[in-house]
Amino acid sequence: MKYPLSQSQLGIYITSLHSQEEGNYNIDSLFHLDDDIDLNRLAAALDKVIEAHPYVKSRIVTDENGEPVFEDHSDDEFHTKIIEVNDIEDVRPQFGRDYDLLHDQLFRLELYKTAKSGNWFYLDFLHIIFDGLSYEVFREDLAKAYDGQELTKEEINGFQIALNEVEMRKSDFYQEAKEWYQKEFGAASEVETMPLADKYGDEEEHFVKLWKKLDIDQNALDKFCKDNIIKESVVYTAAFGYTLSKFTGGDEVLYTTAFHGRSDKATRHSFCMMVKTLPVYHNFQQLTNVLGLMNQTHLQSIGTRQYSLYSFADAHTDLGISTDVGFVYQGALHDTSIILNGKSQQETNLMTHTPGYKFLCMLMIEDGNPYIWCEYQSNKYTPEFIDGFWESYAHVVNEMCCKDMLSEIEICTPQQIAQLDSFNGHYKAEQTSNETILSSFRETAKKYPNNTAVIYNDKKISYRELDEMTDRIGNHIYQKIKDCGKQEPVVSILISRSELMAILPLSVMKAGGAYQPLDPSYPKERLNFMVKDADAVMLIAEPELRDIVNEYQGEVLLTSELDKIEPTTFTLPNSLKPASLFILLYTSGSTGVPKGVMLEHQNLTAFCHWYHRYYDLQPEHHVAAYASFGFDACMMDLYPALTKGAAVVIVPEEKRLDLIALGEYFQQNGVTHSFITTQVGVQFLQDVENCTSLKHLSVGGEKLVSVDPANGYTFHNGYGPTECTIFSTTTPVLKNEPNIPIGQPTDALRCYVMDKNLRRLPVGAAGELIIVGRQVGRGYLNRPDKTAEAFFTLDDERAYHSGDIVRYRADGNIEFVGRKDGQVKIRGFRIELKEVEAVIREYPQVKDCTVQAFDDPNGGKFIAAYVVSDENPFNVEALSDFIRDRKPPYMVPAH
Repeated sequence: MKYPLSQSQLGIYITSLHSQEEGNYNIDSLFHLDDDIDLNRLAAALDKVIEAHPYVKSRIVTDENGEPVFEDHSDDEFHTKIIEVNDIEDVRPQFGRDYDLLHDQLFRLELYKTAKSGNWFYLDFLHIIFDGLSYEVFREDLAKAYDGQELTKEEINGFQIALNEVEMRKSDFYQEAKEWYQKEFGAASEVETMPLADKYGDEEEHFVKLWKKLDIDQNALDKFCKDNIIKESVVYTAAFGYTLSKFTGGDEVLYTTAFHGRSDKATRHSFCMMVKTLPVYHNFQQLTNVLGLMNQTHLQSIGTRQYSLYSFADAHTDLGISTDVGFVYQGALHDTSIILNGKSQQETNLMTHTPGYKFLCMLMIEDGNPYIWCEYQSNKYTPEFIDGFWESYAHVVNEMCCKDMLSEIEICTPQQIAQLDSFNGHYKAEQTSNETILSSFRETAKKYPNNTAVIYNDKKISYRELDEMTDRIGNHIYQKIKDCGKQEPVVSILISRSELMAILPLSVMKAGGAYQPLDPSYPKERLNFMVKDADAVMLIAEPELRDIVNEYQGEVLLTSELDKIEPTTFTLPNSLKPASLFILLYTSGSTGVPKGVMLEHQNLTAFCHWYHRYYDLQPEHHVAAYASFGFDACMMDLYPALTKGAAVVIVPEEKRLDLIALGEYFQQNGVTHSFITTQVGVQFLQDVENCTSLKHLSVGGEKLVSVDPANGYTFHNGYGPTECTIFSTTTPVLKNEPNIPIGQPTDALRCYVMDKNLRRLPVGAAGELIIVGRQVGRGYLNRPDKTAEAFFTLDDERAYHSGDIVRYRADGNIEFVGRKDGQVKIRGFRIELKEVEAVIREYPQVKDCTVQAFDDPNGGKFIAAYVVSDENPFNVEALSDFIRDRKPPYMVPAH
């Protein structure tokens, strides 16, 4: 007779066929037998056990359609083998070997008589015919049979169970189960399930096991369960889901648990595979309190058990859900030993990796204490990472027993907090009294008057000349704007690349103002908006660029007039303070409206002090000014050098993307320090040789792909939002690794990884990067709503929501994971995808559109737009021309 496989068995069959691992689904153990155990008597007892459960003698064949079915072999004789060998180690390699699914008997019972180490018993059942409760029955029956007791044959065998399932799947109840699953798990198809790996590379997949006692207050847990009428299993399961969400970096998690499937008492004495895999799904955006999470977990568990006729394989096929993570609450630890003659035989567990899982966890209670058994990929996770996960998990369980709201749950233990605090151990909170960028420049000019301050092509300007020149121009500006009635007047500067990039900002500062750098490559519409939004009191522009900002009608100073400004003996007022506005920089806005970031002098001075220390900047060094004038990195190119006595070497426009010419320019001018946007910087690293003057090359603005470290100079990866003054973190790239971190915080900043409730997250867990300290800017000009969203106060200091998802490594470096919104960076510029979409929607033929960013295989990003239009065929070229005219110039592919 032939019988169908149950859904659970079919899942095992398919997985076994496609798995490359040895010993798939083998439930096997090896027992060292006491000397008084009679092998012949034990062999006879084993034969009796099999005769009481003849279903296990079934074999798998294929039917006329090529589908796997069970063939009844109940009448086949079975006799346990007694095998003589010299030593058990001689045969150990064959334990756990694969079964030929379509030919082999699916279990092995073998007794070994050895010359060296006594007698042994090896058992091995394939999981497709045997499960954990089957093993319990096996242990009990074997003890009885060895003692000479008669065994009761099983009432219901696996054939009957499978046939019943086939009939039930044709019923209305199956349809009801399917509809319930669709409602409960329909939103879980794209949920990230695995914790983020903390190891990278091509190491072969390998699994290791962990057995660990958890530091959980069992008394508090018991009280919580009693007070709220909650099962212990629900608390442990819900806490796992909440902890898992912190290590995946998302608000939704999907994992599986297991149910023995033996709701009928008659099946409790059967040898069969009846375990059901059940999904567990949490959406923490929809859950706010602890008891709500418990209730959701409990009700979902009831539903999945009730509707377990609808298998996880069904859900995978119909709903697209899948996961490599499993968590099973086992409860009291089961005794797996074999009892013979009233004594436990010494066991050696041979269980291999459990197929279908890459992170499998079982929680058990032994002597009243919770333990976790965990199997994980050692090629993806370090032991320290896994230990940290379970340390946080235990803390979450404890927290859930005493907190009402999920937002109150602390993820980190005090020990983990101490570790995280050590990563910010460099932090310096003090602010030098009354120091501004201008005061630092003045002191530097007095100390190093003959040092070269600015180099541009063949022009060289000393610190004395730069100080005198900016005094003269600054006085002229002051006389023009002193009666404007503004405490922090803003002067817009529209120039091409030249020595004026250093001269004009200093001149504006000396006039008591802040400057707004304008890049002439930006669209006219954007530049006009920026000047108007800043309420600029003056525009300084090159004559040929003046008409770009055609809507501005205020005070104008053309660069052609600068040389005509007469020197003066008038002493400029020293009105700037550390908290005075330094610069206005505009970034992309999600509503299509750019945001003006307000940075203060104290933000820049804090950054400069760090730069001087980190890069060991000395007065004899030369710093390249590579970045665009309107890009925040331009401040890094200018002010650390101008406050130290070093030279600023301004890179001509025609050399910025000609890397060979750029390297020659660096060499000719003795450039020791340079910043270049990430993708160009990587290309420079790979293509330009013999740049012997260079000591430090820094990149930033995009995620850095794997690169080999530089020869002859140090290559640095930097990260930082404009709102926090250029770089917030940096790290030297010392080796080629798949995921290069963004480094550690600067001296004036602390970096926290937090969840949406501003709870700190441990090493390895992913959350939003919160930046705190003196480099954090004032906020957005004229945008109190956006300022309130992004800026806040933490520990009496300014803090900023970066919107970037990161995590800490164990070495204190921060690793970039991704964005939590629709923002991307291309060539260092921040672009809101909604802003791009807003521009496209202005095109009259566009009815609808979606804009997405994709990773470039060579690093960086590119943007694609999906457009719906009534026009057929759609005029792509016309739309491209429209966008080209309207878009900011940086909305281009990475290459």
